[in-house]
Amino acid sequence: MDLFIDNLDLPLQLKEYFSKSKVHKKELSEKVLNDIEEFFILYRSLYTFDETEFSANVIITLKKCKDFPHSIII
Repeated sequence: MDLFIDNLDLPLQLKEYFSKSKVHKKELSEKVLNDIEEFFILYRSLYTFDETEFSANVIITLKKCKDFPHSIII
């Protein structure tokens, strides 16, 4: 899974969190990670934004999502 995470087009701090944190390790599927990557690519192509804030919002959303990992709303 760590190799898969390393190959994603995501901010470095978010990849580090996903690789080192044990909080969401079981719930993170390749589909969820690919969805997060797609959001990041979309935002990066359309907006100038703070990648740290994006990473923090992803983590907060994952923690707050009641149906995690079945639904992701960012």
